[in-house]
Amino acid sequence: MTSSAAGRASFSRRRVIADRSSTIAPATTRRTESVLPTHDEPSAPHKLVRFTCEPWFERRLELCDRYASATPAQRTWLRARIDRKIGGKIGLFALRAAILAARQHEPALARSAIIAFAIIDLIEGDICDTLIGLSLICHCAALAGADVPALFREAADTAGPATATLYNEWGARYPEVQRIGSMGWKQVETEDGVGFSM
Repeated sequence: MTSSAAGRASFSRRRVIADRSSTIAPATTRRTESVLPTHDEPSAPHKLVRFTCEPWFERRLELCDRYASATPAQRTWLRARIDRKIGGKIGLFALRAAILAARQHEPALARSAIIAFAIIDLIEGDICDTLIGLSLICHCAALAGADVPALFREAADTAGPATATLYNEWGARYPEVQRIGSMGWKQVETEDGVGFSM
């Protein structure tokens, strides 16, 4: 994404925040903001082989639950709050949640991972980065025993237009979607279960 395009996208997001904030109850915005990552929140090491569930992990789970149960206006407002730095922190959560889903055979964690990518809403600007992460989430969701197409269809109903299109396509094509090997991931086994490296 060029600097001028990034500037336009940033302006557009700020305008959505202003427009939507006036229609959303203050209590709702405060509760949601309390579980959003902040710019000054320390960034976690990007570890996907051995890692612990840090205190922010539960807040990210709550964020995904709030997003999934929100109104369309509230979801639009929330997506507009996400910039690349905050999106990166939510993206790391999504990957770790997916890996924990595989380790614990817990489809609910895979659902949260897919919803987290809907919140980010292609903020990274490069679809290749999104597909790399999505391939890992999809792989882990299958290891968790989840109904992967159903998860994509459900999350598509909560996503912005571009992400909804992507999710509907993956839900329809599954299992003929990008595999982790083609996206550069390597699966490893640890004492905690599966992990992934590039």
